[in-house]
Amino acid sequence: MEKNRTTDSRIKAIAEAYSLGSDRPPLLTEQAQQVVEASVAGKASSVKLENEDGNLVYAVKIGQQNVKVDAGNGKVLYAENANQQDDKNEATRLTSSIQVQETSDGDRQTNDDSK
Repeated sequence: MEKNRTTDSRIKAIAEAYSLGSDRPPLLTEQAQQVVEASVAGKASSVKLENEDGNLVYAVKIGQQNVKVDAGNGKVLYAENANQQDDKNEATRLTSSIQVQETSDGDRQTNDDSK
């Protein structure tokens, strides 16, 4: 049963990545969650695959922090407080290893795996 769940999760992640314009498969949602929970003390409340300014990332929320994870290699790119956006440091943020076309419709997320 576990293998089917992993396969289904992988298919879903790939479909979502391709819908955002990626030509490479991303990490599983669960893998991104594990990376963040290991690096930031706490339990993730949500994990979303997003197109962040042309970067395919997982947005993982733990407490009041939003942590962005490279959807291609699992590296934590940056973290910010959920209640304040830090636009001044945006230019210095690391970029994802999977680049996709930027969207202009404002809907950058593809899933909501709220836990």
